[in-house]
Amino acid sequence: MNKIDAAEYFARGAHLGQKHGDRPYYTHPRHVAKVIQEWALPECEFDTTLLMCAAWLHDVIEDTPATYQDLLQLFGREVAELVWAVTDELGRNRKERKEKTYPKIFATADSTLLKLADLYSNVTGAVQNNTKQLQMYQKEWSEHYNVFKGAIAKHGLEEEVGPVLEAMNGMIRGTE
Repeated sequence: MNKIDAAEYFARGAHLGQKHGDRPYYTHPRHVAKVIQEWALPECEFDTTLLMCAAWLHDVIEDTPATYQDLLQLFGREVAELVWAVTDELGRNRKERKEKTYPKIFATADSTLLKLADLYSNVTGAVQNNTKQLQMYQKEWSEHYNVFKGAIAKHGLEEEVGPVLEAMNGMIRGTE
């Protein structure tokens, strides 16, 4: 079994019985992995295997009993660090958790790209299916947009994923 398949297997097991909206939870990391795969253009210098593994595993520390140590042992430091980078920090509310988490997300191009793919998956799902989640994204969108726009520029990703952020901006603002 290759590393990406192992990450998928682990994520499916870790999220077993959980739902993402009205669907089995694994459909969300599967969509994030698909988005990463679509964005992994040949001219980009990203480690696609690393990003695909982290896409499958991105919610396991946050939403399951799996730990950083589990990922470190099974998938190595790079994968564990990337998953940790997009894992929400503790806070009294969602806004505080996000504010504490943003610095580690935006520290590297890999974690910025992974979190953008996660957000893209969540936003497209919310626009299609989930009024409550969509209202949450609309409420906090200005902050998300500005923070991501700055991080994309910081890492020189404007050409690769800038259009994706603008598409999300249109989706969110078009539904307000």
